Amino acid sequence: MSKKYLSLVAFALLPFLSFNLFAQSDLEERVKALENKAKIDSQLKFSGYGQFDYRNIERHDYTESGFPTSQNELRIRRGRLRAEYNTDLLGFAFQLCATQTGVTIRDLYIDFKDPLTKFLTLRAGNFRVAMGHEILQSTPAMLSVERSRVTNTMIPGDRDIAAMLIIQAPKDHFLNPFRVDLQVVNGAGTTNAYANRKNFVARLNYTNTFGDFRLGVGAATYQGGTYQGNSRVFTMESNEFKLNDNISNVGQYAPRTYYQCELVTSYKSQIGLTSLTGEFWAGKQSGTATSSTSPTVLPTGDTYIRPFNGFIAQLGHQILNTGLTVAAKYDIYNPNTKVSGNEIGMEGSNTSATDLSYATIGIGLIYEPVRNVRFTLWYNMITNETSDKLADFNEDRRDNILTLRMQVRF
Repeated sequence: MSKKYLSLVAFALLPFLSFNLFAQSDLEERVKALENKAKIDSQLKFSGYGQFDYRNIERHDYTESGFPTSQNELRIRRGRLRAEYNTDLLGFAFQLCATQTGVTIRDLYIDFKDPLTKFLTLRAGNFRVAMGHEILQSTPAMLSVERSRVTNTMIPGDRDIAAMLIIQAPKDHFLNPFRVDLQVVNGAGTTNAYANRKNFVARLNYTNTFGDFRLGVGAATYQGGTYQGNSRVFTMESNEFKLNDNISNVGQYAPRTYYQCELVTSYKSQIGLTSLTGEFWAGKQSGTATSSTSPTVLPTGDTYIRPFNGFIAQLGHQILNTGLTVAAKYDIYNPNTKVSGNEIGMEGSNTSATDLSYATIGIGLIYEPVRNVRFTLWYNMITNETSDKLADFNEDRRDNILTLRMQVRF
């Protein structure tokens, strides 16, 4: 075959060869794009859940006209949508909460992970306060329908705007069961900070699995203050509040100091999974005459400093292969450990119903017919401390709560 003929053949085939090379290049680009999309899809995750409740609430016969003696309600308790994006170095989380009252942001934070030692993570944004197992536990995984009175009082909403350093070894390291959280928080929950001073949280936790037994122990402290909105500050001396009325008190900070310890265990046996948890809280809480709850807005009234404690214990058993779990919970919150009973409300003591302790016994039955669907029947029996010096609290109030809940996760 002559060179001239071969040249003509090559010239004739050139368009086809060019098209093939272009198609191969295009295919490689498409494969690369699909690989990148698959990588992003693996790093980006969406999750969420919804909770719908029926509640029956007992009511004491209040003196206010028109106040109901009982309350039945249907409500959307929680509707959450969460997005997470994680790489080797960065993490981002965003969570919305929707109920019949509106939509709010629950989580919005960024993680930066130490690329060298892989022991450190810096987190900044709006997220959970690192004060104990119950606050940090995922809400849809809880056995009880609500958190305890002591945690709701000390850390309303469970979250704060904060910066946190997480110290934990990689999963394959022998130190991985240990975790240290060091957190700086505004102290006003998810609202804007109401003061220049920041609060500090530190938590040490150890969690490990030994065969079918899982053990977690931890301790945490919250060191902070509550803004004093006027000159009147009440502190406990013996069994009564003493007033310190000094203009220099305005703008200073009353103590907000908590100490917490916990034990979290579970054991998987031939009859199912049994779990037992316990927490103890103690410290000083600065509130008002009518509330011991941590303020989320700028305080303007009198300040009352109370020594408090609280205890939470919960037992649950998941019956093997039935989808049924039975659970019981006990929690107590004592907002003022310096007084009790008929000492509360004594003339000249400046004590009030805010200083009464509450104990709650909860029992529940949980049924999960399929994965991610849960039905809960829960009954809380609430007992308040009584005092003959308080007309509305000379006997236990009728305030037990029955909750029926349907929950769906995805």
